[in-house]
Amino acid sequence: MIEDSMLDKYLSNELSAQDRAAVELALSKDDALNLRLQLLKSQKTFLKNQDAITEAKTAIADLSQEFRESKVEPSSSNIKRRLFYLIPAAVAALLIIGLFLRPLISSTSTSTSDLFGQYFEPAQLSLLTKSDSNTNLMQSAQLAFNQKQYSEAIVHLKELLSNDPTNEQYIFNLAIAELGVSDHDVSLSRLQPLLDHPIYGSGATWYSALAHLNVDDIEKTKLFLNKIPSQSSYYKSAQALLLGLN
Repeated sequence: MIEDSMLDKYLSNELSAQDRAAVELALSKDDALNLRLQLLKSQKTFLKNQDAITEAKTAIADLSQEFRESKVEPSSSNIKRRLFYLIPAAVAALLIIGLFLRPLISSTSTSTSDLFGQYFEPAQLSLLTKSDSNTNLMQSAQLAFNQKQYSEAIVHLKELLSNDPTNEQYIFNLAIAELGVSDHDVSLSRLQPLLDHPIYGSGATWYSALAHLNVDDIEKTKLFLNKIPSQSSYYKSAQALLLGLN
């Protein structure tokens, strides 16, 4: 099991090449681990911003105190002298504020395409062999899908589906592959009949939400995310994405 301490070192580039490869292999197979990584990354960003805010407040307070201590009677020459010190102090304060606001803004203004890329991490496909005649085709579809070569995967999955038109596993993963090449309407149409399916229903709802996310339809994205039940394996990811959209 990959511990949070190892994920923390992964984010900080402190792992050996072998350990890093092990983490990335685990991430490619485990949606829950991906969620833990994203939450840890968000936590580190938040703490970094909090430190920057504290430093900025301290610096501004020090500048203000120095100015107050140098205050004298407002003669014409003293006014000029006070302005001479005040203007650089104000500029310095603005620069400090900019330094801590920049990472804060960048961390909270993630685009929908960035969010889609972050959350579109399909589980590895594992097709069950039903007949010897389809074994090679299944292996080709599985390999292409797992290597994120979705255009190729679509070709193989469509061929499999032509031989077995009601196979829900083929339909579900074909819809994911179509979403992977940004064919949103076709993917949504294929996912629609699976929304109430006892096995694929939550997954179909999750990927429908991502399809709407990738076309900036935030209202429908939230609508689908809120339909994912708490017992679903997609629930934590759905809640994290909802948090990122609010």
